[in-house]
This record gives sequence, C-alpha cells and structure tokens, in this order.
Amino acid sequence: MTLGGRLKGQELKGTRTGGVIKGSWGALTYSFEVNRVLAKPVVMKDEDETAPCNLRGMKITVLYRDKGGVNLSDVAARVAERLRGTGAQVDLQKGNMKDLSEKVVFYNEQSAIAARIVECVGDTARLSPLDGGVSYTLPNVFQIYLQGSSSTGAGAK
Repeated sequence: MTLGGRLKGQELKGTRTGGVIKGSWGALTYSFEVNRVLAKPVVMKDEDETAPCNLRGMKITVLYRDKGGVNLSDVAARVAERLRGTGAQVDLQKGNMKDLSEKVVFYNEQSAIAARIVECVGDTARLSPLDGGVSYTLPNVFQIYLQGSSSTGAGAK
C-alpha cells in the first residue's frame, strides 16, 4: 500500500481475511473491520432484484417509546415483524428520542434504501426519512424512531 502526505515513506503491512484487515505500521498493531456502504440491498436471486421490499444486507433498529403514558411497543413489534420478512437484520429496543419522532434515520447517502424502508412499513406506521450524515461506524445501519401517537398511520392496524 502506498501512503501519501506526512505518511509518505511509511510502510504499512496488512492481511485481509473476509471483512477483517489486520496489520502493522511500524511498532503499532491494529485491527479493524471494513464494511462496504451499499447503494442498494443485496440481491441473492433474480426475484430479489424486483422485490419492492428487499432489504437484505441492512441492519435496522426499531426504537419505540414507552414513557409518559405513551406505549408504542405493539406498533414497534408489528413494524419489526414486517421488516423481518424483507431479509433485513432487525433489532427492537425501548428508547425515548422525541426529537426524532416517526423518522427513519439513514447515513452515508443511503436515502434510496431509507425511502424503501418507509414504503415497506407504510401500512403499519407513518414514517419519513432523515439524513444522519456520514457515519464511519454505522454502514448499512438504519434506525426507526416510533415516539408519538402519529406513529400509527391511518392504515395501521
């Protein structure tokens, strides 16, 4: 690997096994995981390409409010169940973030995937995408915040 700038002339040695790179730089040893930021969900078979709710390869955390007389655990469970059928890795957590109410937070310019998430759960909850900016630690990760009574849309059951 060739380094530039102030690092020019330094030697960096590394080996890659799957998504993990391990190596050394002078007297330092480092280890980190490299993940690719996806522009679209992973396609495993031809049907995935045209499936409107294919979210394979994405990690989605559904955070719901259960405080101050507002308990959205039932809605959150329905949203999580809907997302599990899309191929996404889904986690359900209790969390109170009123400022992010009814949002799908995305990172790294993954707005198209966030829009797909909104569309896929539209019959269960009314959500809108929110750009979380750049994240070096959260590639292909999305958070859904169900925080207020408007989480349950007109079509929600």
